[in-house]
Amino acid sequence: MLISILLGSLYGLFVGLVPAVGATVGLSFLFGFVSLLQIDPYHSLAFITAAVAASTTADSYSSILIGVPGANSSAATVIDGYAMTKKGEGVRAFTAAILTSTLSGTLVGLSTFLLLPHFSLLIQHINSFTIWIVLICSLACIAFLSSKSWWKNTMAIILAFIVGYIGIDPITNSNRWTFGWDYLADGIQLLPVVMGLFAIPECIDLYRTKKRKSDEDFNSQIFIGIKDVFIHWKDAVRGSIIGTIIGIVPGVGGAVSDWLSYSATIASNKKEEFGKGNIKGVIGIEGSNNAQKATSLIPTLLFGIPGASFAAIYLALLTFIGFEIGTDTLLYDEDFINTILLSFIAATIIIGVASFILLKPIQLFLSIDQRFTAIFVVLICLLTAGTYTGGIEDYIMLGIFSVLGCIMKEYKIPRPAFLIAFILFPKIELYTIVISSLYFS
Repeated sequence: MLISILLGSLYGLFVGLVPAVGATVGLSFLFGFVSLLQIDPYHSLAFITAAVAASTTADSYSSILIGVPGANSSAATVIDGYAMTKKGEGVRAFTAAILTSTLSGTLVGLSTFLLLPHFSLLIQHINSFTIWIVLICSLACIAFLSSKSWWKNTMAIILAFIVGYIGIDPITNSNRWTFGWDYLADGIQLLPVVMGLFAIPECIDLYRTKKRKSDEDFNSQIFIGIKDVFIHWKDAVRGSIIGTIIGIVPGVGGAVSDWLSYSATIASNKKEEFGKGNIKGVIGIEGSNNAQKATSLIPTLLFGIPGASFAAIYLALLTFIGFEIGTDTLLYDEDFINTILLSFIAATIIIGVASFILLKPIQLFLSIDQRFTAIFVVLICLLTAGTYTGGIEDYIMLGIFSVLGCIMKEYKIPRPAFLIAFILFPKIELYTIVISSLYFS
């Protein structure tokens, strides 16, 4: 069992290190190997759960160090985390992020899986209207709090909705705005959007600057980062509570919890400036990440209703290896509950410790000629971009969104706002249709 957890943790670390991949894509890769994990279903369960926990913590690497979201749920971390890196405080931001994620994931995960069978009464009171309200509140936070210019935020949201509108009409099941291009029938894929908006523009910027300001006084920054977490513990706890609550709501996901946590952090520190490297903007969000991942498994395991996009893949994998998710008998299977509990907590701690061990290599990474970093990241983007169809269309989409990302960066139109609005659009459209049919038809 411990070997399965360790291997799952290493896989999750690898997934977290690759920009724009995240737990959802990382888990989907496992379908090709899941048959090899079926020697014992519980060992497979340990591997998969450990991969989820580990990738969630490791998502902070690229978000803070190179300004590219490790996953859609870590887009908000880029705002203040990457700003701190550019100021020479990358180790401080990274230390605070990893410690907050580790503590939050451990405490929330422990309480979540120990009390898992008792959450069924709470989830029964969540309906479509509740989910729609949460989504709209998240959209409002993006519009008014992600940067000082609300009209630029609104512009980013409208643009994201236009892009999100491309694909299949959920009512008529017909193509819309595809212009006869079959490639667009399933909508715009997330990977080219993330890499084009964030990775390519930042790589161009890195190549021009050649060398980023390196962190000064390495050991001191580690100490300050650890101290920050305990000084600003209220921001971490607030983020954990928001992540816990949002995770329980089926189908919402980590992007919503992160933005709500970030907006709550800003609202609680009105006299402070955010967006230019405020450590509270990192701690508040990172408190939410792992908490949301843990509680997203509550509706998934209780009722077979995915609590987030990654949970849908998680559910499919567990079903494939033989677990009947959503049944009462499974919830009272002590081996099942204990395996999930041990795997999630152990992987969270393992990656937390490993991240501190990797801090020295991180400092070296920040001090090298950033032209090499830029070339390396671009190569990763090119390799990853072709995973959808493998055709030239994938690279055309990457090119389109790279140009869009450069334009948005130049005119300071918030790219994280665009990304989150793009992710939320299908959910907002779906629940708007559901509510309209229930209450207004």
